[in-house]
Amino acid sequence: MSGHVNRVHSGSRRARPMAASTPCREHGSVRLATLLALGIAILVAAACSRRGGPPQRPPLPAGQAEAGGPAFLASTAIVDEPTAAAVTPATVVAVRAAGHEGFDRVTVELAGSSPGYRAAWRPTPPRHCGSGEPVRAAGRAWLELRLDPAQAHDADGRVTLEARGVEPGLTGVQSLELTCDFEGVVSWAVGAPRALPFRVMALNDPPRVVVDVAHATAAAVSP
Repeated sequence: MSGHVNRVHSGSRRARPMAASTPCREHGSVRLATLLALGIAILVAAACSRRGGPPQRPPLPAGQAEAGGPAFLASTAIVDEPTAAAVTPATVVAVRAAGHEGFDRVTVELAGSSPGYRAAWRPTPPRHCGSGEPVRAAGRAWLELRLDPAQAHDADGRVTLEARGVEPGLTGVQSLELTCDFEGVVSWAVGAPRALPFRVMALNDPPRVVVDVAHATAAAVSP
C-alpha cells in the first residue's frame, strides 16, 4: 500500500499566527483612551461655563493694574452703581491697600453676592453713621466708599473684618477707616492729601470692589 503524501502547493498561503498583545501596546491604548476622555470633559465643562452666564474675570496678578479698566474720573465725579433690591447682603471679609505705578489701590474682598457701590469725595470730614462722632482718618481729603447691601459681620453679630482702620501711608491713600456697618450698609473713609482723580470697578472670583486713587491731579481722566 503506497503511502499518501500531502504536498503543499507553492501557490497556497500559510495561515499567519495572530500577534500576541504586548504590555506596551495595551498601556498605549489605555493612555490614549484616558487622554480622549479628559479632552471631552474639558470641552463639556467649557460649554457649560458659556451657558451658565457671562464670563468672570480672574483675580488680578499681584502688583498689576486692571487691564482695560475704566479711565480715571475727575475728583468732582460721583460714581453710583446700585444693585437689585432682591440681592442678599455681601459680607466683607478683607480690606487692603497697595501702591501701584501712578495710583494706589483699595480692594474690598467680599463673600456671597456683589453689592451696589457709591464713591465720591466728601465736602466735609467723615463721621460714624451711628454715633455721628468724627472719624479719625489721616489726610486732608476723604473719599467715601459705600457698599449696599453689605455687612461686616455674620448672622450672629460677630465681626468678619478685624482691621477696621489702617494707615498704609501711600502716596494717594494715607488712611482707610470703616465708618459704617449698619442696616445693610458698609462704608469707609479713604484719607488722601487732597481730592484726586479716582476710578471704581467691580471684580469677580472672588467678588471685590476696587477703588484706585491717582497719585497726581494731572492724571489722565475721562472727558
